[in-house]
Amino acid sequence: MPINLLKQWRVIAQSFRIQWLQIAEYKENFVFDVSSRVIGFLVFWFMWQSILGNTDIPGWDLPGLLVLAGFQNITMSMMLIFIYGVTKIRHMITSGELDNYLARPVVPWVPVVVQNGYFAFSGVLLGLALLVLAWSSFGLQINPFIALTILLLIIVGMGIAFCFALIVASLSFWLGKNDLFDDIFWGIYEFDQYPTTIFPGAIQLILAFTIPFMLLETLPAILLIGRAPEIVGVQWLGAGVLVLIVDAWIANQIWKRGVKKYEAFG
Repeated sequence: MPINLLKQWRVIAQSFRIQWLQIAEYKENFVFDVSSRVIGFLVFWFMWQSILGNTDIPGWDLPGLLVLAGFQNITMSMMLIFIYGVTKIRHMITSGELDNYLARPVVPWVPVVVQNGYFAFSGVLLGLALLVLAWSSFGLQINPFIALTILLLIIVGMGIAFCFALIVASLSFWLGKNDLFDDIFWGIYEFDQYPTTIFPGAIQLILAFTIPFMLLETLPAILLIGRAPEIVGVQWLGAGVLVLIVDAWIANQIWKRGVKKYEAFG
């Protein structure tokens, strides 16, 4: 039976609506979350001030790092949805709770992942505030083509990140409960604190097409501050789309085979 995309979007929209209402009701928790993210940004900012006060990083200065911090807060907050969603999916597979979702008329991982949407709200707001601050303080020039390229890079990067997360979650159908995956995830996400251009070329490729910090954060930042020509963004976007198509096919195949195995032993 073909997937009814309209049903998927309705589930997503309704889930985010409920979570937003919960945030409005429990304002203190939201304020605390925003405050913790502001503190995290200040630590990031003072760290890089100290680094740049002692050495030069080619292509980066404090205005560029402010823009990078804006994109980091936006995209990392959204990726947390995938991280916690994957953790829950893996638990559901090994505990048998997945049965409750397989009977629903939507793809099982959709309601599981989007119910963690509240992780994104505060980070997205802070990230947007940092981008506005950078724009007003340093006179950044934004043309529609660059803005569209950045938006598409983030969408494609999110798609790659989700496919990678789903592949990792689906391996639990065969490997069972294994906390090593969580350790690997959090270890990789330590790279989020740095611009990917400071790493060797091979590491940059990994950070572009596996855990796509290059597409989600570094490229949008250098495009926005004018440190790279528009064609560079287009080239990376084209490569990202190809990787996303392959990743989506692999993730879909592994998930479907895993569900068949799960149902066969159910």
